[in-house]
Amino acid sequence: NDCARGCASLENQPCPASSPGGPQPQLLGRRHGVLRTAVLGTGIMRFKTFVQQGTYFRQSIDATQSDNVEKLEIDPAAVSPGPRDRLQRRLQGHTTAVLCCTMSVVDGRGVVVSGGEGGTVIVWDAATGDRRHTLVHPADVNSVAAGDVAGRCCIVTGSDTALTIWDARTGRAIRELVGHTKAVWPVVLGVVDGSPVVVSGGRDQMIAVWDPTSGRQLSAIRNAHSEGVTAVAIVAMDRGTAIVSGSFDKQVILWDASLGTKIRVVSGQTLWWVESMVAAGRSLIVGACEDHTVTVWDAAGEAPDIVLRGHGERVRSVATAVVD
Repeated sequence: NDCARGCASLENQPCPASSPGGPQPQLLGRRHGVLRTAVLGTGIMRFKTFVQQGTYFRQSIDATQSDNVEKLEIDPAAVSPGPRDRLQRRLQGHTTAVLCCTMSVVDGRGVVVSGGEGGTVIVWDAATGDRRHTLVHPADVNSVAAGDVAGRCCIVTGSDTALTIWDARTGRAIRELVGHTKAVWPVVLGVVDGSPVVVSGGRDQMIAVWDPTSGRQLSAIRNAHSEGVTAVAIVAMDRGTAIVSGSFDKQVILWDASLGTKIRVVSGQTLWWVESMVAAGRSLIVGACEDHTVTVWDAAGEAPDIVLRGHGERVRSVATAVVD
């Protein structure tokens, strides 16, 4: 059953599920649509709300009333989500799990690129939610990247053992990057030494750097890790450019992007995704970690780590931005 998110998200406000004219409960918590505790008059009740075919129901979850299901006369339009739960648009089109997504700009319009199981990548218009292109692959797409390559917005996808570069405007494949011997996992698009590059990692334990304009493999770090490479990012350093990588072998490693040599081991933990950013003049590495944390490392190793806690399970993705 789908959760009635609007009702479940109203904390410390009158609940629209209350009978007209009756006492209004104060919601003291929420968790996946379950109103964990509500105070009504002098009593305490626990219930969950759910929807079936457009009708709202409330069911007590107290042990003594586990079978009590009550139909609620609620106008769905009147159930407004709280500020933290507002959705601008829901993009629907994938029929299997979505594994990755990114954003870019094509002809001045924002686009969302999403990929997943079954090999389907969809390019969406971010403003309207319309589908612009569907890019078909032979296997699951584990990672997508998008950005400017020689004045043209391109999409890079990793599926099976190959990467494909697509024209984001037309949806046509431009070229394949072939060199991995096992499934490609992370893919990023960026700049090294003033030129655009694609960096990929794979189950074959290899990190590869590619020229997206020619399809040529510029360099490869073979056996970069003792297990598959789960995360890569391009890091701007004071002296040149680096690549950071993560793996199931619990090693976060910083590499010289031009030479392919190891600079240092940043940390000993498993990364599911990694990003880099520059903030307050410092180059930072931000990792989504197996140990339920988001960890921020100083790329130069000159400042202590910042560990962000709050997730109850492994963190699979992370993104960075600048606010104010």
